[in-house]
Amino acid sequence: MKEGDTLAKGNNANGPSVAAEDLDSSLSQVLQVAAVPLLDLDTCRRADVYGGRRQSILDSMLCAGRLEGGVDACGGDSGGPLACEVNGKDQATVIAGRFVLTGIVSWGDGCAQKNRPGVYTRVSHYVDWIQATKKYLGA
Repeated sequence: MKEGDTLAKGNNANGPSVAAEDLDSSLSQVLQVAAVPLLDLDTCRRADVYGGRRQSILDSMLCAGRLEGGVDACGGDSGGPLACEVNGKDQATVIAGRFVLTGIVSWGDGCAQKNRPGVYTRVSHYVDWIQATKKYLGA
């Protein structure tokens, strides 16, 4: 996905997970998939979500999850992919299509907590760097 392409707020993204169901459990032996809605940065920056924290929600990040909690990436998932199905109009959908790497699991406040969606690195923010690095390495 190129910089400037947009994913519609509220559409689902999928992330494979081997994380525990909660922070006190061991890692799953079976690959899990969590469907989480994408949230706009204004929602993520609200005072009752992540606003006012030491760790700011930057434009190079994205948030995904249900504000009521219940589904999230968790310990052991960091560095894993957040992928969206794209319908050709550069909008995430829940119908079959091609998957686009949209985010990389970064951090969150606990696991699947109310008003604490997952925070991901926004891959589209780094496309120029990725392309330059590929060119430099001859890839």
